[in-house]
Amino acid sequence: TGTYSPAHAVMLDHARREVVVVIRGSNDVHDFLTDLVCVHAAFDSALGAGIAHAGMLKAAQRLLPALTPTIDAALAAHVGYALVFTGHSLGAAIAALMALMVGPRWIVGGRPAERGCSATGCSTGRGAAASVHAFTFGVPALVNLELARAASGLVTSIVDGVDLCPRLGLATSIGLRESFVLLGADPGLLGRVAARREGQGSSGSVEPETSAADAAWASSILEWLEGEVRAILEARGLQHLYPPGQILWRPAAGDGSTATGAHRAWILAEQEEFDSFLLRGTEIVTDHLGYPKALFGGSSP
Repeated sequence: TGTYSPAHAVMLDHARREVVVVIRGSNDVHDFLTDLVCVHAAFDSALGAGIAHAGMLKAAQRLLPALTPTIDAALAAHVGYALVFTGHSLGAAIAALMALMVGPRWIVGGRPAERGCSATGCSTGRGAAASVHAFTFGVPALVNLELARAASGLVTSIVDGVDLCPRLGLATSIGLRESFVLLGADPGLLGRVAARREGQGSSGSVEPETSAADAAWASSILEWLEGEVRAILEARGLQHLYPPGQILWRPAAGDGSTATGAHRAWILAEQEEFDSFLLRGTEIVTDHLGYPKALFGGSSP
């Protein structure tokens, strides 16, 4: 691995008749440096123009040409196989971006300009065409909303619980910082919060009427913060980035469901679900590392 060059492998899945490109998630300092190049960059994808996480896009743009001879050879030797990109975390982002660079069909042996497809269809390359799809796990906030939606037939993004990465981007980070600044600028606000907490008594229990009033008061503060932060981001011309494609999400317990653990249901979610942080203690990290257990019942790293 290296900066903009994550560890990866190309495999053959004969049972499913697929050539599978697997990209590893962040594991050392080089990977984390790629993650930290989080400014937005213009991205001319096969599905249209947009913006993407700059460091991850640069990694995808380096890796795909390097792998092209291997992918071509594998697909030429296994006619009728599909091409699948997959990965976790940083690897998920690069897998999704490579699929977006290629489009829904890979032209085997085509010239670079003929390699993939546009939004209107495939070119007539010299070789056969293989279908393309990306499956991502814990993908970071990656592309703008329009491009994320356009990728619904090309990318499947799997998100568990309150995993931080699909919500973590430049816009959400700046928004969180500005929220803290706004809260700290009101000298009486923290005192009022403390007073309400003290009013709950040592047991922490409150009457239903008091609880409802506190919830309404907290909701009004959150609405105010949301409006202020939105104005700040718009003034800077900064968009939110989102997980791309069709999102399969397992909400955390209590988020509209009383189910817990493995019994929580996987549902289809809209991109807008991931335009802000959910601060849930250590779960934002353990959910990101727990995909083997969440999906297959195995042990987490």
